[in-house]
Amino acid sequence: MICIEGKRKKKVIGPNDKYLQTERRNGPFKRALKMPATCDTEKIAAKLEDGMLILTMPKVEAQQAAVVKI
Repeated sequence: MICIEGKRKKKVIGPNDKYLQTERRNGPFKRALKMPATCDTEKIAAKLEDGMLILTMPKVEAQQAAVVKI
């Protein structure tokens, strides 16, 4: 499971901003995400781009069965 916590600051509305209605909440937030069973937990990566958190969870490479000659 991956837990993400943060705090969204209230945007200051300037004199040139024109809003009829805003619906984005501000304040603290917390999310918990289940990871896929096929996820390689050693290779999880996260980056923040333009205010968006991007998580990369590569799949575990499938292992081939070993062949044993008798």
